[in-house]
Amino acid sequence: MLDPSDVSAQVALVMAELAKAPAGAANPSARWANRGTSMTDVSEQLITILPYLRRYARALVGDQKIGDTYVRICLETLLQEPHRVQAGPEARVQIFALFHEVFTRTGVRDAASDSLTPGELKDLTVESRLKALPPTERQALLLTTLEGFSVEQTAEILKVPEPTAAAIDAGL
Repeated sequence: MLDPSDVSAQVALVMAELAKAPAGAANPSARWANRGTSMTDVSEQLITILPYLRRYARALVGDQKIGDTYVRICLETLLQEPHRVQAGPEARVQIFALFHEVFTRTGVRDAASDSLTPGELKDLTVESRLKALPPTERQALLLTTLEGFSVEQTAEILKVPEPTAAAIDAGL
C-alpha cells in the first residue's frame, strides 16, 4: 500500500523526469508550455488532489492497491496527454473525469449488483452495500457525498447529462 506522501513524491519525480526529456525526443514540457500552463502549476494542484483521488479510487473498487493502480494509470495518461488537465479551479474536476475515463475503459462490471435481493442487502456491511450498487450509481454517490462534488460537476466527471446525474443523486 502506498503512503500518500510517497505517491506525491513519485508524481514530483515523474514531472521532474519529464522536464529532462532527452535531446531529440518529443519534449513533454513543451506540450505543457504550449497550453499556457506550466507543469509546475499542474503538478502543485495534482499533489493536493492526489490523496482525494486515491481515497475515491479505494472506495470505488474496495481495495487500496487496485485503486492505486487506477490512479497510476490515470497519471500516466495525464503525462501522455497533458492537454487533458488545465491548472485552475476546474483541475480537480478534470482529473477526476480523466480517472473516470481510465476506470471505465477497463470494462469494469460488477456482477454482485445484479444478483442481490433487497432482503440480502440488509445483512451486508456498508462496503458490501456500496459494492452492490450499479457502477454509475456508486460513482455518483461517492463523488457527491465522499468527494463533495456538485451534481453538475458529477455529470461532467461521469460524462452523463445533468438530469441523469440529478436523478441518480436523488435516487440514492
